[in-house]
Amino acid sequence: MAASEDNYVCQLDKRSIEKAKKELNEDPKDRLNAVNALRTWIQQQPHITFKLGQSTISTLQLLKFLTIIKLR
Repeated sequence: MAASEDNYVCQLDKRSIEKAKKELNEDPKDRLNAVNALRTWIQQQPHITFKLGQSTISTLQLLKFLTIIKLR
């Protein structure tokens, strides 16, 4: 499932977006590219299994994961 297929819409307010830029060096323009790269990598890993379709990892879940990784 491509990011555009799950209808992700950023719901962060301006203050949160600025904080993410400052503290996480996050560019909102690159957000979906990072998610798509992670989703592609996951799909290529034979040891990571999940069924595409019903239990697809959503864009929001992947964004949360990427944010947590940046905070470590």
